[in-house]
Amino acid sequence: MTVCSSNDKKQGKRLRMGMRRSLRWAVGALLAFMLLTVAAWSLSRFLGPTDAQEAALAMMREPLPPVQRNAFPALWLMPYDIPDAKRDEVFAEDLRRLKAMPFTPSADPAEKVGAADYISVAAKRYLTPAMSVDDSTLFCTGREPCLAKIGADPATYTALLARHAALLDRVETLWDHDGLRHSFGLRLDMPFPPYHFGNLARTRHALWFVQERRAEAFDGVCRTITAWRRIGANSDNLISRMMGDAYSGQSYPHLFAEMLAETPRDFALPPSCADAFATPTGAELSVCQAMRGEFAYQDSGMLAIGSGAFGEPTWWPEVMLPLIFDEEMTAADAAEALGYYCSAGFERRMREDVRIPRPEMSLGLTRFQCVSNSLGCMLAETAAPAFEGYAGRLQDSNANLRLIGVLLRLREDTADTRSFAVRLQSAAGEIGSVSREVSLTSDGRSVRLRNYQKSMSEYREIPLPAYFHKPATTSR
Repeated sequence: MTVCSSNDKKQGKRLRMGMRRSLRWAVGALLAFMLLTVAAWSLSRFLGPTDAQEAALAMMREPLPPVQRNAFPALWLMPYDIPDAKRDEVFAEDLRRLKAMPFTPSADPAEKVGAADYISVAAKRYLTPAMSVDDSTLFCTGREPCLAKIGADPATYTALLARHAALLDRVETLWDHDGLRHSFGLRLDMPFPPYHFGNLARTRHALWFVQERRAEAFDGVCRTITAWRRIGANSDNLISRMMGDAYSGQSYPHLFAEMLAETPRDFALPPSCADAFATPTGAELSVCQAMRGEFAYQDSGMLAIGSGAFGEPTWWPEVMLPLIFDEEMTAADAAEALGYYCSAGFERRMREDVRIPRPEMSLGLTRFQCVSNSLGCMLAETAAPAFEGYAGRLQDSNANLRLIGVLLRLREDTADTRSFAVRLQSAAGEIGSVSREVSLTSDGRSVRLRNYQKSMSEYREIPLPAYFHKPATTSR
């Protein structure tokens, strides 16, 4: 039998007392931590968005003014050969049906469900054969040399455009529109019109030029550029803004430059070309309208997450979602990020053609706001960088339009006997800021314009008419 000494008993008692004190300390520390966490969470949620974010939120939620002649219905119904008298009726029915459709999101952005998968009622009522793959590949795409492509086989293109004459006529109705407002609402599952049809008329205009119908060709190209300048600049979403830029600042001006290079100096261009290459002003020098629409699109997403429209996440019980996500705080984050593109400083840089620096915003996961909105902060942190670069593309396209406008002015001024290189150098300030390089290629047959946004190419090259060719180079 083992007999415990009094010392052993005392030591055991002290050990038990120490364990109780440690346990009480641990429980107290845990309770203090929980109280501090609850207090921090409550204060974070109570403080909510900053004053700057509240101001951005109010500004970004202001509705955009309507446009007088909205291009959206024409684009939406462009694939269908609908009698003119029935087009408004068909679009009104599509609008009613879509407005009545509940929001149906998908976890996979590439998957089209609900409204995103909606097809116009015109598809069955006015059955129009879809363009064959063979025909679609014949049309000019991107900035490829359209004149050379068509000039190599004009008979094939004459037949192609005859087969699709009605569609091309519908494409050219866009000349009569002032801007674009997405009629179905800027919701996460909104369907988009077939923007790609806007590029089809370029092949028609190129064929007219090959057929020596130069006045019609120039007028068609120039009126299309002017139309897409208006539509793009007055669009309420980023996709249509950038499609307008692609057509009015890139593909159609490229065709115009090809045509001009093969046209005698004494050929009188139609008046529509003066409008097409007028110096960009107003909304053309801004991306604010499109970013406000992009905010509305994101704002609808915040509501969808908050309402549980995406279903219960597998990694977090839905009942706990309010602890890590707040709709208004997340919307305020988005408003601050996108509101940067509407700021006075940003718009000044756009007007002055100054390179746009990366936005310096207070986004970050270590902000006190993120204590009660960790999911919202992660969403904001992920979304913010996605919009860098769009403004640079617009600046490049506007500089391209200004450059062609300068070439047209130099073409008209036959009294100036200086070399083209010197004349271009003297007009450089009309094209862009001092940081934008404008130069001649080594053979003097093209002008090179340095891009700010170099994702596609470092330079844009514009072929020059023979009367401008000089074996010299100028740059700035």
